[in-house]
Amino acid sequence: MNIVIIDQNYFYANGLKELIKEHLLPTAFITINNRSLLNTASLVIRTPAFSSREELQGAFSHPQTLYIYCRPLSDDMQRRGNALYRSDPNGITLATLKLHLECLAGEEISPPCILKKFSASEIRMLKLIKRGWNNKQIAENFRLNAKTISLMRCNAIKRIGLRNRLELYQLLNKLHF
Repeated sequence: MNIVIIDQNYFYANGLKELIKEHLLPTAFITINNRSLLNTASLVIRTPAFSSREELQGAFSHPQTLYIYCRPLSDDMQRRGNALYRSDPNGITLATLKLHLECLAGEEISPPCILKKFSASEIRMLKLIKRGWNNKQIAENFRLNAKTISLMRCNAIKRIGLRNRLELYQLLNKLHF
């Protein structure tokens, strides 16, 4: 399993790496601040600061992302499920990491069962969506209008029985095609 930790605080990032190695996944391949592995990572742990537009788009299309925040100021604020807080004790941090790692285990879906519903061009479009391409980029590749690609994406979402784009991204990241 590949895990990428992106954080400016190297000591915190290294501490997370050691926690994961020692308590959860001793065989995991964990890198710190290696942005080139964002698209291939099973889990991304990062601060919510982004340096480029591509990085921003790539991060939000990746469903298995944990964000690192400082503790909320008031206790009545609802705790985010996809967040690690710097001030959390190790037990809570481990529980949050374990929850997300368990979601990753065994979620690999065989592509033929889902992809039988699509034509070759639709499968090609889904592969580009999985890589993080936006409608305009896909439209240029297909030599179509961006609205046509948007309509194709909506039809794909309906055909599989999903509700929104986020569910489509989550499904595509589980598929290995």
